[in-house]
Amino acid sequence: MTKRSLGKVAGYIQIIPSFVLILFRMMGVFLRFRSASRKSSKYFEKGLIDKGVTKEQAKEIARVYKRGRY
Repeated sequence: MTKRSLGKVAGYIQIIPSFVLILFRMMGVFLRFRSASRKSSKYFEKGLIDKGVTKEQAKEIARVYKRGRY
């Protein structure tokens, strides 16, 4: 191997630990987001039921709200 190709390999080896750290941080952010989404959809469903929507309809609307799709 030439010095140039060894330099590229060393560069990749230095990037791998940084990538793993970023991956763990992003997973933590994702899990917090999912937890907040789950809690807010429960409050939303409860509010719909309090306003007179049937439980089945409220559950379906809250599911759509939680997934963020219409």
